[in-house]
Amino acid sequence: MTEVHVALAAKVDDWRAGGYRHDRYPAIAEILSYAIEGEEPASPYPASSTLRFPRAAQFGALDTYWYLRIVFADAPTRAKAHRTSATFIVGDGEPHDPVEP
Repeated sequence: MTEVHVALAAKVDDWRAGGYRHDRYPAIAEILSYAIEGEEPASPYPASSTLRFPRAAQFGALDTYWYLRIVFADAPTRAKAHRTSATFIVGDGEPHDPVEP
C-alpha cells in the first residue's frame, strides 16, 4: 500500500511537470513558476533548475499547499475538507460526519 505522503508527492510532481495548470486560478502557475529559475522544458524542476528565493523545503510546502487547496479539493473550506477525508463510526455503528453536530 502506498503511503499518503508518497502518493501526494507524486501528484504534486505531476502537477508541477504540467506547469501548475489550473483553469480557475491561472495566476498560481505564474507565481509558482517565477520561483523556479533556469528550468528546461524537457526536464522540469528540480532536475534542471534552481530556486530564486525560497528554499527547497519552503517551495515544496507551497506547491503542495496549493495543490491541496485548488486542485485536490477545489478550494474547500476547512469543514468541506474534513468531510471528504474523515468519517467516524460512533457507538451505534452508524457513520458519523465529524463536522456535522
